[in-house]
Amino acid sequence: MFYAFLDHRGATPPMISELTIGCNIMERGIAVKAGTFLCHHFSYIDDVGFNKVSNTPL
Repeated sequence: MFYAFLDHRGATPPMISELTIGCNIMERGIAVKAGTFLCHHFSYIDDVGFNKVSNTPL
């Protein structure tokens, strides 16, 4: 994927760069008092970019 800003907060100047991100699928459903629901719970993880200090979901 090519991205215009390296930092997802827009804290870098515009530049076209290749970005490698992964998708972490955590759950396919959730159970609460109201019942059980099917859902897609996921986050995008940037392990090689600006988020080297922490695994902050994008």
